[in-house]
Amino acid sequence: MIDVKSLDELLEMIEKQDTMIFGTGYVAERFIDGLEKRGLGDRISCFVTTKGQDQEYKRRPVISTDKLSSYNNESFICIAAHESILGEIKDLLKERGVNNSIWIYPYLHELWFGKPVGTFEVEVSKIIEKWKDYRLAIRALVIDQYYGKNDLGYDIYVKTQSFHCEENTAKKRLNSFIRLIESWDKQGFDNTSRPKVSKDYEVLDGAHRITLARYHQMKTISCDVYEIENGKSFRNDEVDITDGILRKSTLSPEEIDMIISTQCKYSIPDEGRK
Repeated sequence: MIDVKSLDELLEMIEKQDTMIFGTGYVAERFIDGLEKRGLGDRISCFVTTKGQDQEYKRRPVISTDKLSSYNNESFICIAAHESILGEIKDLLKERGVNNSIWIYPYLHELWFGKPVGTFEVEVSKIIEKWKDYRLAIRALVIDQYYGKNDLGYDIYVKTQSFHCEENTAKKRLNSFIRLIESWDKQGFDNTSRPKVSKDYEVLDGAHRITLARYHQMKTISCDVYEIENGKSFRNDEVDITDGILRKSTLSPEEIDMIISTQCKYSIPDEGRK
């Protein structure tokens, strides 16, 4: 993979040469929209997926990886995907003889919002107060199962992640979260991998890490804070697990009850309990 040190360096590379984007999901959508805002959308020639597809995406063709050899070998590929599947994408591209690739997710928020105003210790309770759906509870149930406190947390996580991604991807995200829990258990919070929040405590990225902070009763967590009024245009509403979504899902009554009771447990700061 190509090593870039900053968003400016990435944008300079895109400006100078033909570029493809691997993926057609949420990250890819936000990435191409961010490039369009900066007048660089015309530098993207096509999207790449494992199998390709007949229709276009964002007015550009979608090709399969086995057709990469027929494209300009001076092009490079921006991998727009979740970290949990990054490894297999890198391996696939390597098999196709592609070495010019960059994982763009670390630069996605700066592309949209500009540089963060700073890195600050943010009160976990203030973030939790803004978090109105059940993602907190679902992630806490995974942590509970990791520590042997239930036997349904992993299944609930996969089922709810599958609301907006394929089941296989949901399982990979679960494994990625379990690795994060293991790392946290051994070493604590990694300050080099910080959540991203708005100045009004809206979570832009890092829901799993914030849940771990709440679970382990941390008072504050180091976050990159962005000067934005509302991140709704960036956030993926499909990941919000609302009461209505729970009731319409295939989750069992027992699983739904577990989610709701766990939400009640962790949505109130410990110091607010009587």
